[in-house]
Amino acid sequence: MNRLLMSALTLFPLLAMPQASAANVTCSGTVQGRTVRGDVIVRAGTSCTLRGVTVSGDVKVGRGATLILRGSTVGDDIEADGARSVVISGSVIRSELKAEDGQQLSVSNTRIDADLKVENQTGPVLLTNLTVAGKVELEDNRGGVQLRGTRIQGDLECGGNRPAPVFGGGSVRGEREGQCRVR
Repeated sequence: MNRLLMSALTLFPLLAMPQASAANVTCSGTVQGRTVRGDVIVRAGTSCTLRGVTVSGDVKVGRGATLILRGSTVGDDIEADGARSVVISGSVIRSELKAEDGQQLSVSNTRIDADLKVENQTGPVLLTNLTVAGKVELEDNRGGVQLRGTRIQGDLECGGNRPAPVFGGGSVRGEREGQCRVR
């Protein structure tokens, strides 16, 4: 009995110790072929290229920043707020991709496991050969939106885009609403 009590008292402090926390990475330049156990932060006005990278958390892109993501996996969201440019190809986003109040966005040959929301972009928006598990919202974009060869499991909602979005190929399982309605 004393040995059991002594073992428990010896192990208790080890069990109570905090576990190692995730390490966020601030990216400026190129990160290649590694795993980031936390978020990647692209600060305002900087540029970040991620090639063959696995990110367990979010990728957050600041105002006026540029993100290039190639052949990578993001475990949570990509949030671009006021970004100058976001280019994503051959990647997997395990949650949502949200680009708001930015300039240009290009996403190709990528799987998005939740929603895709693109709002208030002033430059071209090119969405090609995507698989989106959730809904797609394209709202109030001013540089032209092209959606080609994309499979959408949820709804496709469009409104206030000038010019109206251009579609080619692909499929929508849910409803097509607003400018995206089939005429």
